[in-house]
Amino acid sequence: MLEDLARLPAQLDALISSLDRTNDSIERSLGELSTLINELHTNLTSFTAGTSDHMDHLDTVVSELTGALTSIIGAIPGARRALGRSSS
Repeated sequence: MLEDLARLPAQLDALISSLDRTNDSIERSLGELSTLINELHTNLTSFTAGTSDHMDHLDTVVSELTGALTSIIGAIPGARRALGRSSS
């Protein structure tokens, strides 16, 4: 029993040393993870902004096309009636 007690300080030192290394490793990993998350956030923010601009442009193009087609159909005699019959 005394031998076990005599080894206890060395075992505790080894355990503390192991915990310190583990803590350092976790700290480094968390730092890297934080950097990656920040990069991902930046990339997603710029992607969403670009997507929003494209959708706004698409909405404008579709609206203009709708107006143009409506004007063309309105200018052709009987076109509205013909389209009304073909859609039913």
